[in-house]
Amino acid sequence: AAADDADGGRSRWVYTPADGNRAPDPVRQASGTLGFHFVQFELNNQMHSLQCRSMNVPPNGSPQELDQLERQVVAVFVDGVRVLGLPRSIGEIYGLLFISRSPLSLDDLVQRLEMSKGSASQGLRMLKSLGAVREADGNGGTERRTYYEPAIELKRLVGGFIREQVRPHLDSGKTKINQLAETASQIADHEHRRFLSERVERLETWMRSGGRVLPVLQKLLGQ
Repeated sequence: AAADDADGGRSRWVYTPADGNRAPDPVRQASGTLGFHFVQFELNNQMHSLQCRSMNVPPNGSPQELDQLERQVVAVFVDGVRVLGLPRSIGEIYGLLFISRSPLSLDDLVQRLEMSKGSASQGLRMLKSLGAVREADGNGGTERRTYYEPAIELKRLVGGFIREQVRPHLDSGKTKINQLAETASQIADHEHRRFLSERVERLETWMRSGGRVLPVLQKLLGQ
């Protein structure tokens, strides 16, 4: 027979008819175990939801799709980098960072843009070298992952592009033009040699003009 608790509820213990000793009530034990697992299940769900929200991923585990405005902003920057001859991923990454209200991690970019981790990592490295993105604190610095935010100062963007993309081409162009001038000077035909020398001289003029314009352009766009 089962004994009663002091509060009138059913006891967790029963008396076995064989020896009169008390033994655990299997029904109450099973109820307690189920209750513990239910609480644990709810805690796990809450933790998963918090992690998903911090990564901009819905609780079902699928990446959060870009909304219409985000897609439009990303498209603007994709068109921009295409004109500059840069990879599409550069525009996608910078565009999403630009329109995001909070810094994003590498994993966030991979999931939101549905690109490979290698492409996202390479794109971030190039954007950092251009000065277009910088590291930021994510979640108050409580996580070990690195978060990124866009640099939105035009002068910084133009300066980084000129430093990393334009000037190296100008320097390389000067070397190639010098080689052209040397080759042209060795042409036996006088008229052909004079024609080539004029064309090489025109290239040299363009290169010098470009070198003078770049600092002015950078200053104007940076204001």
